[in-house]
Amino acid sequence: MSALYPVLLDELAGWNLFRSKAKCNTCHLDGTENIKKSHITPADAADVAPLFTDFTSANIGTPQNFALPFLYENTPDQFGYVANTAGIFYLDLGVGAFLRNVALPVVLGESENNVGTGRNPNPAWAILAPNFDGKVQTPTLRNVDKRPYPTFVKDYSHSGYFKSLKAIVHFYNTRDTLNGGVHLPAGEPGEGITYWPPPEVSANVDQTIGHLGLTDNEENQIVAFLQTLTDGFFVPPVRFNNEPAQSAKIPPRFQQRMASQP
Repeated sequence: MSALYPVLLDELAGWNLFRSKAKCNTCHLDGTENIKKSHITPADAADVAPLFTDFTSANIGTPQNFALPFLYENTPDQFGYVANTAGIFYLDLGVGAFLRNVALPVVLGESENNVGTGRNPNPAWAILAPNFDGKVQTPTLRNVDKRPYPTFVKDYSHSGYFKSLKAIVHFYNTRDTLNGGVHLPAGEPGEGITYWPPPEVSANVDQTIGHLGLTDNEENQIVAFLQTLTDGFFVPPVRFNNEPAQSAKIPPRFQQRMASQP
């Protein structure tokens, strides 16, 4: 960012929370995790082109998403095909399923060569499966808020349980504290507000998160920071292959500010 397009105060506060109290930087690495100096600036992160992932896997305790049509495809279709014999009892074991070589086609009694969770190329890894049940790959946060149009509803987490950045940040913050930490069945009044349902897979749930103690405003500041990670903002206008420079693309959050300037 330049002096003309500075990081807003809430966005900067969100970044500072991201790499401290909120512990996001534990897995979504921003390039500053190994910096020892006391004062870290956005330039320190930008210099290393952070990917915002550590390429590992984790089980954050996401509840089952009962809105998934797949969970109800347990009866034969017009061709006699049953997509999910387990019905609503199906569990996505993530990396654990891969290590067991229990790819989705195997569960369904189909050919092991079909597309599924993948085939474990090393049978010796199978004994590690219980340690990875429920763990899914940590995604990058770059473009995490990018969408084709402003009102487009994005899904977050491996199953799409969360429908907004605010919802998933709130989950990270309060998973173990809402309703005194007591999980209730999905679909009850107040889901995601006064309580959370239990994890889809209860094994190996990450304990780094779930009780962060963030305020509502601090959650909003983290969301504001995450919204800055969308590609397509160049200042000054850049030249590619000596082509004439194009006008800078100004993100929506700056458009109102620019319009109000003399």
